[in-house]
Amino acid sequence: VLTRRRTIHKGSSKMTSHSKTFKIATAATIALAICLLGIHRADAAKKKLPSVMDAKFSTIDGKAVTLKTMSKGKPVYLVFFASWCPVCIEEIPKNNAIFEKFSPKDITVVAVNIGDPPALVQRLVKAKGIKYPIYLDTHKSAGLVFGMNGLPLTLAIDPRGRIVYRSPAVPGDNVLKSLIEVTKATKAAKQKK
Repeated sequence: VLTRRRTIHKGSSKMTSHSKTFKIATAATIALAICLLGIHRADAAKKKLPSVMDAKFSTIDGKAVTLKTMSKGKPVYLVFFASWCPVCIEEIPKNNAIFEKFSPKDITVVAVNIGDPPALVQRLVKAKGIKYPIYLDTHKSAGLVFGMNGLPLTLAIDPRGRIVYRSPAVPGDNVLKSLIEVTKATKAAKQKK
């Protein structure tokens, strides 16, 4: 029995030695990966990443526009939708109400259609009484720039391009009123300088 225990002990000490070597090698590999990732991130930070305000869309008649040109220096209430999305269609009256209440004075309210042909979008606008401007994602920038992974997607974006609200749901008035107040305060502070 004693000999057997020594054998087991000797075997486990060999295993511990191999285990220590493996742990050290693993730690070194992880440390190297972290260093390389840090270098990659530093290089990426030096490159100017595109702003959401530079996202390109098209008018129904095919003219290219950016979110920046649509916004005219105001906050943006942006809705991504499609004709095949039942929730998107259900939200049209709520988005019409937001358009009537806040646009064009305080917020630019726009919607971007994903994947429908222009003729279908035009019919949808007429049939559902959409009052806000509709653009098309012909440049496929929604998924890339906004990280969209489902519809509907509703965003509130400040004039500097920061997304302050992101949800599949229509926000309450309090979110939009806060965005308006912050924008006004920021503009007032810039004018004082």
